[in-house]
Amino acid sequence: MLCCVDTTRAPRDYELDGRDYHFIAREQMEHDIENHMFIEAGQYCDNLYGTSIQSVKEVAQQVSAWSSAAGHRGLHADGDDGNTSVLPR
Repeated sequence: MLCCVDTTRAPRDYELDGRDYHFIAREQMEHDIENHMFIEAGQYCDNLYGTSIQSVKEVAQQVSAWSSAAGHRGLHADGDDGNTSVLPR
């Protein structure tokens, strides 16, 4: 499970929005950056790229759901520090 990075560049023929990147308008991304909706953001070749807080939350929810389901199959989380690593019992 990986976070899907946002970018202002145009998608390539083989890329899908939401799978390879979240393709958004530059104005929207600049607005979201100004409103602190990104963990990190930067510019490369005149395009903006960044990891949104929402994208990280979506991955965390997927991991949580997977961990819950794995627990019902005889697996347990390693340690009690909230890490999501899972080991067989």
